[in-house]
Amino acid sequence: MSNLEHPLKLLAGRIDSHHRLDPLSLPFRPRDVAGWVPRHELNRLTGLGEVARLRSGWYCLDTVNPALATAVRAGGTATCVTALGLLGAWQIRHPLPHVRLPADGRSPAPATVVAHRHGRLRFAIDDVATALTRAMG
Repeated sequence: MSNLEHPLKLLAGRIDSHHRLDPLSLPFRPRDVAGWVPRHELNRLTGLGEVARLRSGWYCLDTVNPALATAVRAGGTATCVTALGLLGAWQIRHPLPHVRLPADGRSPAPATVVAHRHGRLRFAIDDVATALTRAMG
């Protein structure tokens, strides 16, 4: 599993320049770790239970943040107050994670999230500017 630490740190740095995110808490895609972990190794780690599949094309370690896992399983990315809390901007307690889903809205939002629909999705969590924009309406 240690061969995943470096690419996940790089991924966290692309999302959060202040480095408040625990890199090992992030869901990831094979392309996020491709330079360090070949696809066959990712498949092997998944078979051993060291890596879990959240949904098609998304994986995580057992240290995944539950709100981020919920966002990915719902087909979106953590945003609004959920993302802002995880990124250290502020902490507002809400019983459900806020998740930004694709703007096309083809599938209904699960009842386990507060849905925001806007734009394309890139990561499992929005950056501060995007999350703040979603929080403002």
